[in-house]
Amino acid sequence: MKWRISVQRLAAACLIGALGQTFVCGAEKWTDSSGSKTLEAEFVQLDGIQLKLKKSDGAEVVIPLYKLDDASRLQARKLAKAKQTPAIASGAGAKPAFLATPLNLSETPVEFPKESTVQQFLDIITQEYEAKNYIAAWDALPLQYQKDLDALKQVAVGLIDPATLKEIGKTSSSLIGALRTKKDWILSSKELELDDETLEIVSGLYDPVVDLLETLLPNDAWDVSAIQNTKLRDLMKVAIESLSPKVERLMKEIPNSEEFQFSLADYTKSIKAKQRTATEAEVTISPFGMPPQTSMWVRVDGRWIDRATVESGKDLTRLTQELAKQDKKQLNQQIRQGIAVAAIPIGTLAEAESQSDVDDIIRDLKGTIMKGVAAMSAMQGPSFGAPSGGSPQFGANGFNGSGGAQSSGGSGFSGPGRPATMSGDGGAGSQSGPPRPADVNSGGAGSDGVNSGGATSAGP
Repeated sequence: MKWRISVQRLAAACLIGALGQTFVCGAEKWTDSSGSKTLEAEFVQLDGIQLKLKKSDGAEVVIPLYKLDDASRLQARKLAKAKQTPAIASGAGAKPAFLATPLNLSETPVEFPKESTVQQFLDIITQEYEAKNYIAAWDALPLQYQKDLDALKQVAVGLIDPATLKEIGKTSSSLIGALRTKKDWILSSKELELDDETLEIVSGLYDPVVDLLETLLPNDAWDVSAIQNTKLRDLMKVAIESLSPKVERLMKEIPNSEEFQFSLADYTKSIKAKQRTATEAEVTISPFGMPPQTSMWVRVDGRWIDRATVESGKDLTRLTQELAKQDKKQLNQQIRQGIAVAAIPIGTLAEAESQSDVDDIIRDLKGTIMKGVAAMSAMQGPSFGAPSGGSPQFGANGFNGSGGAQSSGGSGFSGPGRPATMSGDGGAGSQSGPPRPADVNSGGAGSDGVNSGGATSAGP
Protein backbone atom coordinates (compact mmCIF):
# COMPACT_ATOMS: atom_id res chain seq x y z
CA MET A 1 0.00 0.00 0.00
CA LYS A 2 2.78 2.41 0.87
CA TRP A 3 4.42 1.72 -2.47
CA ARG A 4 1.22 2.41 -4.37
CA ILE A 5 0.68 5.68 -2.51
CA SER A 6 4.24 6.78 -3.24
CA VAL A 7 3.87 6.06 -6.92
CA GLN A 8 0.56 7.93 -7.07
CA ARG A 9 2.03 10.94 -5.32
CA LEU A 10 5.03 10.93 -7.62
CA ALA A 11 2.80 10.75 -10.70
CA ALA A 12 0.66 13.60 -9.36
CA ALA A 13 3.73 15.70 -8.67
CA CYS A 14 5.02 15.11 -12.19
CA LEU A 15 1.65 16.08 -13.65
CA ILE A 16 1.39 19.23 -11.54
CA GLY A 17 4.95 20.14 -12.40
CA ALA A 18 4.34 19.63 -16.09
CA LEU A 19 1.18 21.74 -16.02
CA GLY A 20 2.82 24.46 -13.99
CA GLN A 21 6.07 24.22 -15.98
CA THR A 22 8.02 24.41 -12.78
CA PHE A 23 10.14 21.28 -13.17
CA VAL A 24 10.64 18.16 -15.26
CA CYS A 25 10.55 14.72 -13.68
CA GLY A 26 13.94 13.11 -14.15
CA ALA A 27 15.55 16.42 -15.15
CA GLU A 28 19.33 16.65 -15.02
CA LYS A 29 21.62 19.63 -14.82
CA TRP A 30 23.73 20.34 -17.92
CA THR A 31 26.65 22.77 -18.09
CA ASP A 32 28.32 24.21 -21.19
CA SER A 33 32.04 23.84 -21.91
CA SER A 34 32.83 27.28 -20.47
CA GLY A 35 31.09 26.43 -17.20
CA SER A 36 29.12 29.69 -17.30
CA LYS A 37 25.74 28.43 -18.52
CA THR A 38 23.54 25.66 -17.14
CA LEU A 39 20.30 24.04 -18.18
CA GLU A 40 17.94 21.72 -16.34
CA ALA A 41 16.36 19.30 -18.79
CA GLU A 42 15.43 15.66 -19.12
CA PHE A 43 17.67 13.34 -21.13
CA VAL A 44 15.92 12.00 -24.24
CA GLN A 45 18.63 10.36 -26.33
CA LEU A 46 22.20 10.61 -27.55
CA ASP A 47 22.52 10.18 -31.32
CA GLY A 48 26.16 10.23 -32.30
CA ILE A 49 27.39 13.53 -30.86
CA GLN A 50 23.92 15.09 -30.79
CA LEU A 51 22.34 15.20 -27.33
CA LYS A 52 18.54 15.59 -27.29
CA LEU A 53 16.98 17.07 -24.13
CA LYS A 54 13.44 17.96 -23.07
CA LYS A 55 12.98 21.24 -21.23
CA SER A 56 10.38 21.96 -18.54
CA ASP A 57 7.98 23.42 -21.11
CA GLY A 58 8.06 20.19 -23.09
CA ALA A 59 10.19 21.61 -25.90
CA GLU A 60 13.06 19.46 -27.11
CA VAL A 61 16.50 20.88 -27.84
CA VAL A 62 19.52 19.31 -29.50
CA ILE A 63 23.00 20.19 -28.22
CA PRO A 64 26.28 18.98 -29.77
CA LEU A 65 28.13 16.96 -27.14
CA TYR A 66 31.33 18.94 -27.56
CA LYS A 67 29.59 22.11 -26.34
CA LEU A 68 29.19 20.60 -22.85
CA ASP A 69 31.72 20.29 -20.04
CA ASP A 70 33.36 16.98 -19.12
CA ALA A 71 30.87 16.13 -16.36
CA SER A 72 27.88 16.71 -18.64
CA ARG A 73 29.38 14.63 -21.44
CA LEU A 74 30.02 11.79 -19.01
CA GLN A 75 26.47 12.12 -17.69
CA ALA A 76 25.10 11.92 -21.25
CA ARG A 77 27.09 8.76 -21.98
CA LYS A 78 25.91 7.09 -18.77
CA LEU A 79 22.27 7.92 -19.42
CA ALA A 80 22.53 6.74 -23.03
CA LYS A 81 24.12 3.48 -21.91
CA ALA A 82 21.41 2.96 -19.29
CA LYS A 83 18.72 3.23 -21.97
CA GLN A 84 20.34 0.66 -24.23
CA THR A 85 18.99 -2.89 -24.31
CA PRO A 86 20.82 -4.93 -21.65
CA ALA A 87 23.46 -7.28 -23.00
CA ILE A 88 22.39 -10.88 -23.44
CA ALA A 89 22.88 -12.80 -20.21
CA SER A 90 25.69 -15.32 -20.08
CA GLY A 91 24.75 -18.91 -20.74
CA ALA A 92 24.71 -21.53 -23.44
CA GLY A 93 25.00 -19.90 -26.82
CA ALA A 94 25.03 -16.37 -25.40
CA LYS A 95 27.03 -13.72 -27.16
CA PRO A 96 29.85 -11.91 -25.36
CA ALA A 97 28.55 -8.50 -24.26
CA PHE A 98 30.69 -6.63 -26.76
CA LEU A 99 29.00 -8.53 -29.60
CA ALA A 100 25.46 -8.41 -28.23
CA THR A 101 24.49 -5.23 -30.08
CA PRO A 102 24.55 -4.81 -33.88
CA LEU A 103 26.90 -2.58 -35.80
CA ASN A 104 25.78 0.97 -36.39
CA LEU A 105 27.97 2.14 -39.25
CA SER A 106 27.11 5.67 -40.29
CA GLU A 107 26.34 6.35 -43.94
CA THR A 108 27.69 9.88 -43.60
CA PRO A 109 31.08 10.87 -42.14
CA VAL A 110 31.28 11.84 -38.49
CA GLU A 111 31.66 15.60 -38.08
CA PHE A 112 34.39 17.14 -35.95
CA PRO A 113 34.45 20.82 -34.94
CA LYS A 114 37.36 22.57 -36.60
CA GLU A 115 38.26 24.27 -33.33
CA SER A 116 37.88 21.18 -31.15
CA THR A 117 40.10 20.51 -28.17
CA VAL A 118 41.81 17.13 -27.98
CA GLN A 119 39.32 16.05 -25.30
CA GLN A 120 36.34 17.01 -27.44
CA PHE A 121 37.82 14.99 -30.28
CA LEU A 122 38.34 11.95 -28.04
CA ASP A 123 34.82 12.29 -26.63
CA ILE A 124 33.33 12.21 -30.12
CA ILE A 125 35.38 9.14 -31.04
CA THR A 126 34.42 7.42 -27.79
CA GLN A 127 30.73 8.07 -28.38
CA GLU A 128 30.90 6.70 -31.90
CA TYR A 129 32.65 3.55 -30.72
CA GLU A 130 30.09 3.08 -27.95
CA ALA A 131 27.43 3.16 -30.67
CA LYS A 132 29.53 0.61 -32.63
CA ASN A 133 30.08 3.07 -35.46
CA TYR A 134 33.58 1.78 -36.15
CA ILE A 135 33.78 3.58 -39.47
CA ALA A 136 34.57 6.60 -37.30
CA ALA A 137 38.15 5.29 -37.37
CA TRP A 138 38.37 6.53 -40.94
CA ASP A 139 36.42 9.72 -40.36
CA ALA A 140 38.87 10.72 -37.61
CA LEU A 141 41.75 10.95 -40.08
CA PRO A 142 42.66 14.40 -41.44
CA LEU A 143 40.86 15.07 -44.71
CA GLN A 144 44.05 15.35 -46.74
CA TYR A 145 45.27 12.07 -45.30
CA GLN A 146 42.02 10.45 -46.44
CA LYS A 147 42.44 11.87 -49.94
CA ASP A 148 46.05 10.69 -50.14
CA LEU A 149 45.12 7.17 -49.04
CA ASP A 150 42.30 7.07 -51.58
CA ALA A 151 44.74 8.09 -54.30
CA LEU A 152 47.23 5.47 -53.15
CA LYS A 153 44.55 2.77 -53.20
CA GLN A 154 43.40 3.75 -56.66
CA VAL A 155 46.89 3.49 -58.11
CA ALA A 156 47.80 0.29 -56.23
CA VAL A 157 44.64 -1.57 -57.20
CA GLY A 158 44.92 -0.29 -60.76
CA LEU A 159 48.20 -2.18 -61.11
CA ILE A 160 46.41 -5.51 -60.80
CA ASP A 161 45.01 -7.00 -64.01
CA PRO A 162 41.48 -8.46 -63.80
CA ALA A 163 42.92 -11.78 -65.01
CA THR A 164 45.47 -11.78 -62.20
CA LEU A 165 42.82 -11.04 -59.60
CA LYS A 166 40.72 -13.88 -61.00
CA GLU A 167 43.65 -16.27 -60.58
CA ILE A 168 44.09 -15.12 -56.99
CA GLY A 169 40.40 -15.72 -56.38
CA LYS A 170 40.56 -19.17 -57.98
CA THR A 171 43.48 -20.20 -55.78
CA SER A 172 41.74 -18.84 -52.69
CA SER A 173 38.62 -20.87 -53.49
CA SER A 174 40.73 -23.99 -53.93
CA LEU A 175 42.31 -23.42 -50.52
CA ILE A 176 38.94 -22.99 -48.79
CA GLY A 177 37.58 -26.07 -50.54
CA ALA A 178 40.58 -28.17 -49.52
CA LEU A 179 40.40 -27.02 -45.90
CA ARG A 180 36.74 -28.01 -45.75
CA THR A 181 36.89 -31.37 -47.52
CA LYS A 182 40.04 -32.52 -45.68
CA LYS A 183 38.98 -31.21 -42.27
CA ASP A 184 38.83 -34.59 -40.51
CA TRP A 185 42.22 -35.68 -41.76
CA ILE A 186 43.79 -32.33 -40.91
CA LEU A 187 42.47 -32.38 -37.34
CA SER A 188 43.52 -36.01 -36.93
CA SER A 189 47.06 -35.42 -38.15
CA LYS A 190 49.78 -36.39 -35.70
CA GLU A 191 51.91 -33.66 -37.26
CA LEU A 192 49.84 -31.02 -35.44
CA GLU A 193 51.25 -32.32 -32.16
CA LEU A 194 48.27 -31.11 -30.11
CA ASP A 195 47.17 -32.43 -26.73
CA ASP A 196 43.55 -33.50 -26.29
CA GLU A 197 42.41 -30.26 -24.67
CA THR A 198 43.99 -28.06 -27.32
CA LEU A 199 42.69 -30.28 -30.10
CA GLU A 200 39.16 -29.90 -28.76
CA ILE A 201 39.50 -26.13 -28.85
CA VAL A 202 41.02 -26.14 -32.35
CA SER A 203 38.23 -28.42 -33.59
CA GLY A 204 35.58 -25.96 -32.36
CA LEU A 205 37.36 -23.04 -34.00
CA TYR A 206 38.12 -24.77 -37.29
CA ASP A 207 34.90 -24.04 -39.23
CA PRO A 208 34.55 -20.43 -37.99
CA VAL A 209 38.17 -19.73 -38.96
CA VAL A 210 37.68 -21.20 -42.44
CA ASP A 211 34.52 -19.12 -42.88
CA LEU A 212 36.44 -16.00 -41.82
CA LEU A 213 39.23 -16.81 -44.27
CA GLU A 214 36.70 -17.19 -47.06
CA THR A 215 35.50 -13.65 -46.36
CA LEU A 216 39.00 -12.23 -46.06
CA LEU A 217 40.55 -13.76 -49.16
CA PRO A 218 39.89 -12.48 -52.69
CA ASN A 219 37.30 -14.33 -54.73
CA ASP A 220 36.01 -14.47 -58.28
CA ALA A 221 33.40 -11.82 -57.55
CA TRP A 222 36.01 -9.15 -56.96
CA ASP A 223 36.08 -6.43 -59.62
CA VAL A 224 39.30 -4.46 -60.04
CA SER A 225 37.53 -1.52 -61.65
CA ALA A 226 34.86 -1.34 -58.95
CA ILE A 227 37.42 -1.51 -56.12
CA GLN A 228 39.62 1.06 -57.80
CA ASN A 229 36.82 3.57 -58.27
CA THR A 230 35.05 3.12 -54.93
CA LYS A 231 35.98 5.35 -52.03
CA LEU A 232 37.96 3.70 -49.29
CA ARG A 233 35.35 4.63 -46.71
CA ASP A 234 32.67 2.74 -48.64
CA LEU A 235 34.95 -0.26 -49.10
CA MET A 236 35.70 -0.28 -45.39
CA LYS A 237 32.02 -0.16 -44.52
CA VAL A 238 31.22 -3.15 -46.72
CA ALA A 239 34.17 -5.09 -45.37
CA ILE A 240 33.29 -4.44 -41.72
CA GLU A 241 29.71 -5.50 -42.34
CA SER A 242 30.89 -8.70 -44.04
CA LEU A 243 33.45 -9.59 -41.41
CA SER A 244 31.36 -8.83 -38.34
CA PRO A 245 29.13 -11.97 -38.32
CA LYS A 246 32.12 -14.20 -39.06
CA VAL A 247 34.14 -12.70 -36.22
CA GLU A 248 31.12 -12.99 -33.96
CA ARG A 249 30.77 -16.69 -34.70
CA LEU A 250 34.48 -17.20 -34.06
CA MET A 251 34.35 -15.39 -30.74
CA LYS A 252 31.43 -17.54 -29.58
CA GLU A 253 33.59 -20.63 -30.05
CA ILE A 254 36.53 -19.33 -28.01
CA PRO A 255 36.45 -20.79 -24.48
CA ASN A 256 35.70 -18.20 -21.80
CA SER A 257 35.29 -15.53 -24.47
CA GLU A 258 33.64 -13.26 -21.91
CA GLU A 259 37.12 -12.71 -20.50
CA PHE A 260 38.08 -11.00 -23.74
CA GLN A 261 35.48 -8.31 -23.40
CA PHE A 262 36.99 -4.99 -24.31
CA SER A 263 35.93 -2.05 -26.36
CA LEU A 264 37.51 0.71 -28.35
CA ALA A 265 35.41 3.13 -26.34
CA ASP A 266 37.10 1.98 -23.13
CA TYR A 267 40.42 2.35 -24.89
CA THR A 268 39.83 5.96 -25.91
CA LYS A 269 38.55 6.79 -22.44
CA SER A 270 41.88 5.65 -21.02
CA ILE A 271 43.81 8.22 -23.06
CA LYS A 272 45.18 11.06 -20.95
CA ALA A 273 45.61 14.35 -22.76
CA LYS A 274 47.11 17.68 -21.68
CA GLN A 275 46.20 20.60 -23.91
CA ARG A 276 49.33 22.67 -24.47
CA THR A 277 48.04 25.14 -27.05
CA ALA A 278 44.93 25.41 -29.21
CA THR A 279 46.56 23.12 -31.77
CA GLU A 280 48.96 21.00 -29.70
CA ALA A 281 48.47 18.48 -26.91
CA GLU A 282 50.55 15.99 -24.96
CA VAL A 283 48.88 12.58 -25.08
CA THR A 284 49.66 9.54 -22.93
CA ILE A 285 48.27 6.11 -23.66
CA SER A 286 48.65 2.83 -21.75
CA PRO A 287 46.99 0.30 -24.07
CA PHE A 288 46.07 -3.09 -22.64
CA GLY A 289 48.45 -2.88 -19.70
CA MET A 290 51.46 -1.83 -21.75
CA PRO A 291 53.88 0.81 -20.44
CA PRO A 292 52.61 4.38 -20.96
CA GLN A 293 53.56 6.01 -24.24
CA THR A 294 53.55 9.79 -24.55
CA SER A 295 53.60 11.74 -27.79
CA MET A 296 52.67 15.15 -29.11
CA TRP A 297 49.44 15.44 -31.06
CA VAL A 298 48.45 18.29 -33.33
CA ARG A 299 45.10 19.41 -34.68
CA VAL A 300 44.65 19.08 -38.44
CA ASP A 301 41.28 19.66 -40.14
CA GLY A 302 39.60 19.46 -36.76
CA ARG A 303 41.15 16.02 -36.14
CA TRP A 304 43.86 15.27 -33.63
CA ILE A 305 46.74 13.07 -34.72
CA ASP A 306 50.26 12.41 -33.49
CA ARG A 307 52.88 14.67 -35.00
CA ALA A 308 55.05 11.80 -36.26
CA THR A 309 52.15 10.51 -38.36
CA VAL A 310 51.58 13.96 -39.82
CA GLU A 311 55.19 14.00 -40.96
CA SER A 312 55.07 10.45 -42.31
CA GLY A 313 51.86 11.24 -44.16
CA LYS A 314 53.83 13.55 -46.39
CA ASP A 315 55.36 10.44 -47.98
CA LEU A 316 52.02 9.17 -49.24
CA THR A 317 52.12 11.30 -52.37
CA ARG A 318 55.67 10.15 -53.10
CA LEU A 319 54.70 6.53 -52.58
CA THR A 320 51.71 6.92 -54.91
CA GLN A 321 53.97 8.40 -57.57
CA GLU A 322 56.46 5.55 -57.21
CA LEU A 323 53.70 2.96 -57.53
CA ALA A 324 52.45 4.67 -60.67
CA LYS A 325 55.89 4.09 -62.24
CA GLN A 326 55.78 0.32 -61.68
CA ASP A 327 55.86 -1.94 -64.72
CA LYS A 328 52.30 -3.31 -64.61
CA LYS A 329 53.04 -6.24 -66.91
CA GLN A 330 56.08 -7.35 -64.94
CA LEU A 331 54.28 -6.92 -61.61
CA ASN A 332 51.35 -9.10 -62.69
CA GLN A 333 53.73 -11.71 -64.03
CA GLN A 334 55.45 -11.86 -60.63
CA ILE A 335 52.10 -12.15 -58.83
CA ARG A 336 51.00 -14.99 -61.10
CA GLN A 337 54.28 -16.78 -60.47
CA GLY A 338 53.67 -16.50 -56.74
CA ILE A 339 50.14 -17.84 -57.22
CA ALA A 340 51.50 -20.82 -59.15
CA VAL A 341 53.89 -21.65 -56.30
CA ALA A 342 51.11 -21.40 -53.72
CA ALA A 343 48.79 -23.51 -55.86
CA ILE A 344 51.08 -26.56 -55.65
CA PRO A 345 50.57 -27.45 -51.93
CA ILE A 346 46.93 -26.37 -52.13
CA GLY A 347 46.35 -28.71 -55.08
CA THR A 348 48.20 -31.51 -53.33
CA LEU A 349 46.00 -31.13 -50.25
CA ALA A 350 42.86 -31.10 -52.39
CA GLU A 351 43.93 -34.38 -54.03
CA ALA A 352 44.95 -36.14 -50.78
CA GLU A 353 43.40 -39.60 -50.57
CA SER A 354 44.44 -40.72 -47.10
CA GLN A 355 45.48 -39.63 -43.62
CA SER A 356 49.06 -40.43 -44.55
CA ASP A 357 48.91 -38.03 -47.51
CA VAL A 358 47.69 -35.18 -45.31
CA ASP A 359 50.36 -35.94 -42.67
CA ASP A 360 53.05 -35.68 -45.34
CA ILE A 361 51.65 -32.37 -46.61
CA ILE A 362 51.52 -30.82 -43.13
CA ARG A 363 55.06 -32.06 -42.38
CA ASP A 364 56.37 -30.46 -45.57
CA LEU A 365 54.49 -27.25 -44.84
CA LYS A 366 55.97 -27.07 -41.33
CA GLY A 367 59.45 -27.53 -42.77
CA THR A 368 58.89 -24.77 -45.33
CA ILE A 369 57.66 -22.38 -42.66
CA MET A 370 60.63 -23.09 -40.39
CA LYS A 371 63.04 -22.51 -43.26
CA GLY A 372 61.33 -19.21 -44.02
CA VAL A 373 61.54 -18.09 -40.39
CA ALA A 374 65.23 -19.05 -40.25
CA ALA A 375 65.95 -17.11 -43.42
CA MET A 376 64.18 -14.02 -42.11
CA SER A 377 66.02 -14.30 -38.80
CA ALA A 378 69.33 -14.39 -40.62
CA MET A 379 68.40 -11.32 -42.64
CA GLN A 380 67.09 -9.34 -39.66
CA GLY A 381 69.75 -10.32 -37.13
CA PRO A 382 69.18 -10.24 -33.36
CA SER A 383 66.37 -7.69 -33.68
CA PHE A 384 64.16 -10.02 -35.74
CA GLY A 385 60.60 -9.98 -34.51
CA ALA A 386 60.86 -6.62 -32.76
CA PRO A 387 59.56 -3.30 -33.99
CA SER A 388 62.16 -1.33 -35.88
CA GLY A 389 62.55 2.33 -36.65
CA GLY A 390 61.45 3.66 -33.28
CA SER A 391 58.97 3.15 -30.52
CA PRO A 392 55.27 2.59 -31.24
CA GLN A 393 53.02 5.58 -31.76
CA PHE A 394 49.49 5.52 -30.46
CA GLY A 395 46.29 6.86 -31.93
CA ALA A 396 42.74 7.34 -30.69
CA ASN A 397 41.61 3.87 -31.70
CA GLY A 398 44.68 1.71 -31.57
CA PHE A 399 48.40 1.72 -31.82
CA ASN A 400 50.93 1.29 -34.54
CA GLY A 401 54.65 1.30 -35.13
CA SER A 402 55.40 4.79 -36.33
CA GLY A 403 58.63 4.04 -38.06
CA GLY A 404 59.11 0.33 -38.16
CA ALA A 405 58.11 -2.95 -39.61
CA GLN A 406 55.61 -3.97 -36.99
CA SER A 407 52.24 -2.56 -36.08
CA SER A 408 49.15 -3.62 -34.26
CA GLY A 409 45.70 -2.24 -33.56
CA GLY A 410 42.94 -2.77 -31.07
CA SER A 411 39.92 -4.80 -32.11
CA GLY A 412 40.23 -4.22 -35.81
CA PHE A 413 41.54 -0.71 -35.80
CA SER A 414 44.88 0.92 -35.36
CA GLY A 415 46.29 4.39 -35.03
CA PRO A 416 47.57 6.14 -38.12
CA GLY A 417 50.91 4.70 -39.16
CA ARG A 418 53.87 5.53 -41.27
CA PRO A 419 53.78 4.75 -44.99
CA ALA A 420 56.45 2.09 -44.52
CA THR A 421 54.36 0.09 -42.10
CA MET A 422 50.82 -1.10 -41.94
CA SER A 423 48.33 -2.76 -39.65
CA GLY A 424 44.91 -3.98 -40.61
CA ASP A 425 43.01 -5.34 -43.55
CA GLY A 426 43.31 -4.00 -46.99
CA GLY A 427 45.36 -2.90 -49.87
CA ALA A 428 46.23 -4.51 -53.16
CA GLY A 429 47.75 -7.94 -53.37
CA SER A 430 47.36 -10.55 -50.63
CA GLN A 431 44.87 -8.89 -48.38
CA SER A 432 41.65 -9.17 -46.48
CA GLY A 433 39.29 -7.53 -48.84
CA PRO A 434 39.13 -4.04 -50.24
CA PRO A 435 41.73 -1.59 -48.98
CA ARG A 436 41.41 -0.65 -45.34
CA PRO A 437 38.49 -2.50 -43.99
CA ALA A 438 38.80 -3.82 -40.48
CA ASP A 439 40.09 -6.92 -38.75
CA VAL A 440 42.78 -9.46 -39.43
CA ASN A 441 44.89 -9.91 -42.54
CA SER A 442 48.13 -9.09 -44.22
CA GLY A 443 49.18 -7.23 -47.31
CA GLY A 444 48.15 -4.10 -49.09
CA ALA A 445 48.25 -0.42 -49.31
CA GLY A 446 46.34 0.86 -46.32
CA SER A 447 44.25 -0.67 -43.60
CA ASP A 448 42.79 -0.89 -40.10
CA GLY A 449 43.05 -3.86 -37.81
CA VAL A 450 45.79 -6.32 -37.02
CA ASN A 451 48.16 -7.23 -39.79
CA SER A 452 51.53 -6.73 -41.32
CA GLY A 453 52.67 -5.80 -44.76
CA GLY A 454 51.82 -2.92 -47.09
CA ALA A 455 52.16 0.76 -47.25
CA THR A 456 50.37 2.43 -44.42
CA SER A 457 48.13 2.03 -41.43
CA ALA A 458 45.55 4.55 -40.47
CA GLY A 459 42.63 5.38 -38.32
CA PRO A 460 42.11 6.31 -34.72
